[in-house]
Amino acid sequence: MRKKVSCFSTRVWAGFLALLGFASCTSNEDPEDIPLEYGTPTVGFQVQGVVTDEEGNPLEDIQVIVRRAYNNDYRSGDTIYTDNKGAFAAEKFVTTGFEPDEQKVYFNDEKKVFKSDSILLKDMKLEKIEEGSGWSHGTYQTTTEVKLKKAEKEE
Repeated sequence: MRKKVSCFSTRVWAGFLALLGFASCTSNEDPEDIPLEYGTPTVGFQVQGVVTDEEGNPLEDIQVIVRRAYNNDYRSGDTIYTDNKGAFAAEKFVTTGFEPDEQKVYFNDEKKVFKSDSILLKDMKLEKIEEGSGWSHGTYQTTTEVKLKKAEKEE
């Protein structure tokens, strides 16, 4: 009797977990058959670029904040600084969705010599550098060149 209850309980749990998405099904018979998977689509990004002034001179120590989330929440960012050539490269990050949406990259001069600026990830030059599989739609490398304007002096 105990074995029957255990077997029944195992099948109930397996069915329950399958309904929650802890399973996937596919047919190897038809190459056009798309696997049925439960999850969230994701896409990876590597953001890099150069920050200069309006004359094209590289700007060192400009704060670059790469927002990972679609809502640009302050807690979801990666903060880096430009080097002496004005270059920056953020770590790869993964976000939900199929493509860049409203994620932003912010450029701030903490010395207040230059005005802050931002650019949407989707407005940058995108290059697919890694194919994805399943729910992953691969990894894109984004490159941008940003020219910061001088801040207006307060009198």
